[in-house]
Amino acid sequence: MDSLRLNIDYDDRTKTLYLYGSSITIHCHHYISNLLKMIDSSPYVDGGSIMYDAAEKVTIKHIGRVFEKNNITATDEKYAAAEEFFGKLGFGRLKFDIINGEVKGASSSVGFIPKSWTLKYGERPDHICYFTAGYIAGVIEVINNAPQSSYEVSETACIASGSPECVFVVRSPI
Repeated sequence: MDSLRLNIDYDDRTKTLYLYGSSITIHCHHYISNLLKMIDSSPYVDGGSIMYDAAEKVTIKHIGRVFEKNNITATDEKYAAAEEFFGKLGFGRLKFDIINGEVKGASSSVGFIPKSWTLKYGERPDHICYFTAGYIAGVIEVINNAPQSSYEVSETACIASGSPECVFVVRSPI
């Protein structure tokens, strides 16, 4: 697609970025790696679910506006725009696996989150792309006009665990 236009404004007074009027944060690998390490190490908090849910909610809030502001109405174009949006925000490359018009999964051959983790801490035995999984769920829910938590996305392979790419499976609808 590579024609997605994003209206990102910067407020110098508050040092805040805005996407179509809503504040956003662009990634920082030290921040995300340390945050993931902290939430993963807590025996009392399901940090992965918190990251997943947060990404899902934020995606639901923003991706529809991206489609609207770019006059994207066709389903295949929406998935292509969501892939491009993911990359433009600096999260990596994302590819939806669509069979007969239905998303079965997704993959990421370049991921900011697993790459950041491995650069800072090395490989890990389990998957770490909770944010990406939540993003994928949010995109699918918006495109299908489904409520939050209608789709469940699970990571089955992760770059941070030594796989060549991150692989996600979609279970729908829940």
